[in-house]
Amino acid sequence: MRLLVIAALLASSIPALATNDGTIVYDSETALVMVDVQNDFMPYPGSTLPVPDGAQVVPELSKFVSKVAENHGALFATQDWHPAGHISFKSAGRGGIWPDHCIQGSHGSQLDDGLKVTLQAALEKEGVETQIVRKGYDLDHDAYSGFEGVNYQGLTLTQLLKQKHISRILVGGLATDYCVRATVLDGRKNGFEVVFLQSASRGVNVHAGDVTKAIEDMRKAGAIIAP
Repeated sequence: MRLLVIAALLASSIPALATNDGTIVYDSETALVMVDVQNDFMPYPGSTLPVPDGAQVVPELSKFVSKVAENHGALFATQDWHPAGHISFKSAGRGGIWPDHCIQGSHGSQLDDGLKVTLQAALEKEGVETQIVRKGYDLDHDAYSGFEGVNYQGLTLTQLLKQKHISRILVGGLATDYCVRATVLDGRKNGFEVVFLQSASRGVNVHAGDVTKAIEDMRKAGAIIAP
């Protein structure tokens, strides 16, 4: 009983990032991590791997961009950044299951235009610049988690978050059951408080129930599920 009381006291001393009703607290220790909001994952003409309803994440993420920037938090956007013939591509004949997508420098690899407008506004209005973290750039290594990526200086997402004294991350984007899930789980493994933004994420659901299972995996890892 005494141990339970001590644990409760310790828990109550930790600043809350979000409550069970999804109310999120924003401050300078909070970062938004936008996962793979790229053209190839959007339901646009020419997209190679569109996520169902993927475009719906853009206006939702834009709301969080504004709130985080207004409260002096940090903004990060991950990108799949694959070379031609990447191991994850079915066309490469090396066990990959995905169509060619997000080829380095291609239109499909670029962030969605609507999101870029919001990120530019955050820079101009609040002075908060979005840092880009690219993953999956190694021909022979697949990478789902944003924590496996690096910025243009070769710094990992963990290093960048620690540089800015971030202790809490909000994660949303594409796709819930793959890169978002992996980023949330790695965020917990690296010691961050994590909130999964369900309203700002969409899944692929290659197999029925994949999205539901992914959310449960995040919950079990200690992430807060915000509606």
